[in-house]
Amino acid sequence: MTKTFVDSLPYPDKGQVFYWDADLMEFGVYAGTTSKTWFVEKRIDNKTKRLSLGKYPVLTAEQAGAKAMEQLSKMSVGIDLVKEKREKKIKTVTLGEVFTAFLDARTLKPKIIEKTELPFSMHDLRRTFVTIAESLDISSFAVKALVNHKQGDDVTSGYIQLNVERLRQPMQIITYFMLKSAGLKQSAEIVPLKQNRG
Repeated sequence: MTKTFVDSLPYPDKGQVFYWDADLMEFGVYAGTTSKTWFVEKRIDNKTKRLSLGKYPVLTAEQAGAKAMEQLSKMSVGIDLVKEKREKKIKTVTLGEVFTAFLDARTLKPKIIEKTELPFSMHDLRRTFVTIAESLDISSFAVKALVNHKQGDDVTSGYIQLNVERLRQPMQIITYFMLKSAGLKQSAEIVPLKQNRG
């Protein structure tokens, strides 16, 4: 895969067109309507995994070829680089972005009200969530982060680093309590007792 060859590739009017390297069969470049992107593709656990390496010409043909061999060597031993990249991206998402996305899904609200015949506001949901969290002895710093509230003037909060991973456990505790209260999850395993008639 050379610079001359990639430069000659036309941009399609729509979609993407894939071109494969003649020597390194799992390496190639695809042309979109406005850009060209290097990639590698390999089957892992019977699933095709395609990993983007970077844009051309920011990443030259020589650089892309070297990076392709490096990534394919990892994928050849079963390392799912696509999954790792996705998980890394998820971990960098801020709670504020998640909460904003939740609030944007307002089309759900009228449907829920129609099904349950229980009118409510987003403020009602937030108040209920905070009340439940407090009753479960969840840290006030964690509760504020989960509902995207500012920590205020508390000096201590400036020393606490709360990320998605740190908040996973308190969120699971709250979720478990809600599911249990709704009867969707048993509080404990039910073991039938046999009567002894000896």
